[in-house]
Amino acid sequence: MKKILYSCVVLAAGAASAAVLRVGPGEEYATVQSAVDAVPSGNASEAVIEIAPGDYEEHVLVPRDKPFVTMRAKEPGKVRIRSGESVYTVKDKQLPRCTALSVEANDFTAEGIVFDNYASRANVEAGGRGVGQALAVAVTSDRVTFRKCAFLGHQDTLLADGPHHGDGVSRQYYEDCEIEGTVDFIFGGATAVFNRCRLRFADRGYVTAASTREGQRFGFVFVDCTLSGKDGMKKSELGRPWRPYAQTVFIGCRFDDVLKPEGWSNWRKPENEKTAWYGEFGCTGPGAESASRPAWIHTGTLAAADDYFSARGANGWRGVLSGADAWNPAN
Repeated sequence: MKKILYSCVVLAAGAASAAVLRVGPGEEYATVQSAVDAVPSGNASEAVIEIAPGDYEEHVLVPRDKPFVTMRAKEPGKVRIRSGESVYTVKDKQLPRCTALSVEANDFTAEGIVFDNYASRANVEAGGRGVGQALAVAVTSDRVTFRKCAFLGHQDTLLADGPHHGDGVSRQYYEDCEIEGTVDFIFGGATAVFNRCRLRFADRGYVTAASTREGQRFGFVFVDCTLSGKDGMKKSELGRPWRPYAQTVFIGCRFDDVLKPEGWSNWRKPENEKTAWYGEFGCTGPGAESASRPAWIHTGTLAAADDYFSARGANGWRGVLSGADAWNPAN
């Protein structure tokens, strides 16, 4: 067994150094998971996992006892962590296991990495059908950030969920990311902000299936995002409530002509219309014709978004994630 070595790099002038674990051909670690395993349990300072260009076929798990991990592509966009697993192929049928990446630790960051679950895509391209839930990424922890990453999948591409322990709310931030899928391709109960992200239907479906808890201030918040789709696909919808108190809002986003006139679904449960909170503020594009939205959907100008945030106790969308610790990943 190789001796575990840490090298150090100065992150910025005046900043503390961080442990750097390098992954790739000829490096100390051949797999991403082996680098994660080398991070000490109870880690209390940033550990950077720098990944060389290439495809890494593995399920990567960042467990609860390894916070402050930063996973960074040495060359942005040229690192792909891939999985062909679905909920039908993992032994315990747990969603966080049929992924390219599962994050259970707080204070995790990823930059410039492609996370790809190709299970359904490979089956569809071979003339078959999708294989059900097959996630690119599952996040069930707090203070998690993804920048310039891609999440590629089919059904249930990205699980942005709350922790599986205690009563805490998971806060997650996605900036300049690409997210692609079909049915419910962003789902879960986290408070998550998607800033300047590119959302794309690989085929018809629903962008979101939020499961926001009753009493939670915010669910999914999309700001300055774009939504497009596969050529010739049937019209789709922005979301449906996985749980009755689902919250999802789109602010200043642009929608291509990929949406049904009603835009949203109550998941065949009219009672969800009384509890779910869905909104579109200042959105543009051929798919943003709000006049055809049902009465239970909140629509308005960008200025009306201020009312949404102030009514829930946040000073604009950057305050959505602040919490008692004033976390602000959107610098």
